[in-house]
Amino acid sequence: MPDLPIGRVSRLNPLSVHSIMHGIISLCGGATAGLFTVFMMRHADETAVRSSVWVGTLVGVVMVVLLVVAYIVTVNHTTSEERLQQLAQ
Repeated sequence: MPDLPIGRVSRLNPLSVHSIMHGIISLCGGATAGLFTVFMMRHADETAVRSSVWVGTLVGVVMVVLLVVAYIVTVNHTTSEERLQQLAQ
């Protein structure tokens, strides 16, 4: 079985297909978290319309940011020079 070449990502390209795909998935994850928050707040108090929308929006934005940061940290860690040197040995 041939070994796959080990390469290093010198920089993250935000216009690459993989980054755009991950951005869309992160937006969907944030929207899901925000909608879940809105529905749970409305379930607890049916009169809390505006506050649940604002809190849901905040939760959604925070979730998108966390998912994108997790992606960047994971790619940078996975393709770090030290890790690639360990895998090459």
